[in-house]
Amino acid sequence: MAKAQNNLANLYVDGLGVNRDLLKAFEYYQKAANQHFALAQYNLALAYKNGTGTTRNILLSIDWFTLAGQQGISDANLNIGLIYFFGDGIPQNKKIAADWFSKAAKESNSEALYYLAVMSEKGDGITQDYLAAIYCYTEAAEHDYVPAMYNLGIMYATGIGTKPNNSKAAYWFTKAADNGNVDAQFNIGVMYDIGGGVEQDPVKAVEWYIKAAENGSMDAQYNLATKYLDGNGIIKNKGRAIYWFTKAAEQGDEDAKANLAELLRQDEYNDETD
Repeated sequence: MAKAQNNLANLYVDGLGVNRDLLKAFEYYQKAANQHFALAQYNLALAYKNGTGTTRNILLSIDWFTLAGQQGISDANLNIGLIYFFGDGIPQNKKIAADWFSKAAKESNSEALYYLAVMSEKGDGITQDYLAAIYCYTEAAEHDYVPAMYNLGIMYATGIGTKPNNSKAAYWFTKAADNGNVDAQFNIGVMYDIGGGVEQDPVKAVEWYIKAAENGSMDAQYNLATKYLDGNGIIKNKGRAIYWFTKAAEQGDEDAKANLAELLRQDEYNDETD
C-alpha cells in the first residue's frame, strides 16, 4: 500500500496520467511516509524543504530526512548536510554539515564525498587535510561526479597537498572535459598547447579550445582567436580571429579588446589604401 501511495504521489508531481496536483502528491507522500516507507519519507522531506504542496518547513524536512537516512537513503543524509552547510532556513553550521556528509559518504554518495573534499581542502568547518581531500575527490570522481574530477585535476596540476603530477592532472581534466566541464575543457586545451602532462599537439589544443569557447569560456575564446590569427593548429582565418576576439571582449577580456581594436584598425587602413 505505501509503495503504491508513493508511486501515485510521483504521478501527481509529474502530471503523468493525472492532472498535476502538488497538494495531492504531498497528501500521498505523507500517507506512505507514515507507514515507514523510506522513499516516501525522503520525498516528503523534499516537499517540506522546497515548499512543494505544503508550507516550507526546514525542521520537519530534517526530521523526515533523518528517518529516510536511517533506512539507507544516502541522499537524505546529504540533504541534511546541505541544509546545515548553506544555512538553509536554520543557522549555518559546517561542523554539523560535515557529520551528515560523512554519513552519506560512507554509503559512497558522490556529492557528499565532494563536499567533504572541498571542506577538507579549505579547512572549512573541519580541520584542513589535503590527503583526505584527495581521497574524497578521488572517490567522488571514480563515481563519475564531474566537479570532483575537475578539482582533483587542479590539485594535481598545482601540487596542492601532493606532488605536482601533470599526467594525472591531464587525465582528470580530460574526464571532466568529456563530461562537459568548460573549465576542464579549457585547461586540457592549454595542456595540449604547451605539452604539459600530454604530448604537445596544437590541433588537439584547438579542438578543446573550440569546445570551451562555444561553452562560453572567455579564456578559451581569446586563445582560440590567437590560434586563428597565427594559424597555429588550424588554418589561419582573420575573420574567425575577429569573431572570437569579439566574443572574449564582450565578456570583458582587455587583451581581446586591444587585439580586436588593432585588427579592425588594420582593416580600416587597408580599405582606405585600396
